[in-house]
Amino acid sequence: MFERVKAPGDCITSPHSILGAGGVSKTWNRLRSICRPFFNQGAFEVAHDKVVDHVIKSVEYILNQNPEGSVDLFQLVNRLVVESHLLTVLGVDSVTPGGKEIPVRDFIDTDKVSSQCMADIIDTSLNVKMAEPKFSSVEFAPMMTWLTNRLALPPEELGGIERILAEAQRKGELSSMERLHNIVMFMIALAPSPASFWTILHVYKDQDLLGTIREECAEGVFKTLSMAIKETLRMYAPVPIMVTRYYRASTKSTNFDAFNLKGNNKVKLQDGDRVLIPTIIMHNSPHLWINPNKYDPSRFDAPDNLQAVGKSAQALLLRGSGNQSRPRLFNQTKSVRNPKEKARYSPFGQGKHTCLGQPYASWLTFTVTATIMNNFDMDIEDVEGLLEKDCSFERIKDHVYTFPKAPFKAKIKNLTQDQEKDEGPVNDLVNELFRKSMAANMHNFSEFLQETEFDDDNEDNDDSI
Repeated sequence: MFERVKAPGDCITSPHSILGAGGVSKTWNRLRSICRPFFNQGAFEVAHDKVVDHVIKSVEYILNQNPEGSVDLFQLVNRLVVESHLLTVLGVDSVTPGGKEIPVRDFIDTDKVSSQCMADIIDTSLNVKMAEPKFSSVEFAPMMTWLTNRLALPPEELGGIERILAEAQRKGELSSMERLHNIVMFMIALAPSPASFWTILHVYKDQDLLGTIREECAEGVFKTLSMAIKETLRMYAPVPIMVTRYYRASTKSTNFDAFNLKGNNKVKLQDGDRVLIPTIIMHNSPHLWINPNKYDPSRFDAPDNLQAVGKSAQALLLRGSGNQSRPRLFNQTKSVRNPKEKARYSPFGQGKHTCLGQPYASWLTFTVTATIMNNFDMDIEDVEGLLEKDCSFERIKDHVYTFPKAPFKAKIKNLTQDQEKDEGPVNDLVNELFRKSMAANMHNFSEFLQETEFDDDNEDNDDSI
């Protein structure tokens, strides 16, 4: 069904830059230009050691607190992602292994103040059905208060992109409300949470795949892990339905004045139309993928050695369609695969509207998953049998992100526990070697995630959705 709705020039998503929905807005373009270098130049990579250290210590802390019990795997992964945001996006020096808690005031009894895990606050506030988070809600109020209080801090006491925005505000390039809105959006940008969770879940369910990833990582190679993450981003596109896009016809081109959407019924888009893109449906369509319900990292390709991560390296997590031909459709006599047709795989969007945080989200997913896989073993219980469902979209909540609709319980143990019984303490050595490998091979990781033809947010290139 198609319904025509006129979109305003400055839409609800214009004040923040990370998403692609506000592309018809001068505000969106201005803010995006301020934030772009942090992501495209990989400025977040300076926090690599802090993130790896925090992931290891946090999981070890949970093991010490609950040595025989099981933990909610997604809740753990989501907490690690939120706290990694603190270390990278906000540039916080450190987060305690027990988790980041912030004050929560009882709005009925204003004298009563308690504390709550930041990740739980964000998770609760995001628990809305395919709609934008309600930043004015009671659930999000503690987080909003905590971030608002940080506006009073001078730039030199801040880090990450928060410092960049503070400096821009001091120069008059953005308002305090725009600065706050952007920080809020960066903190709730939780695409790495489902990406990391579903990758960990499927890999640990396949011990041969896990073994291959560990063997490669020991040599500083991340080929199989990159393929697994890309397959996760196909099956469980972090944002199952892309944020509303606004089409604007070109005022410079005389070749056309609208764009035709082709399907069962051709729709001629007009200036201001809204388009919703069901990414998770396209990513799991049998018309576009062979055996789409099977978790199969081998459908994607990767360099044999991911140590070459500069501009010459293959872009593993971009919108390439993989090395499989498309299934034969209807009366076609042969399979079709045009390498220029990338629309069937777009976990972070396409064109000038591609998610600005894509390099960071991919880097963080790599870092969290690789750190856990190379330091911990786990037995995972599928509490409600979600993996028995045929399609990936049957396993997710009706939610902004592809969060699981039921818990998975994990019994975790340190990977080196058995070795220590025979060989003495080796965990410190394993962790040190792993950190060195990650630091060496993921340096400038964001460089090979970029596709220069899509990097331009200039308004002169508006003939796209």
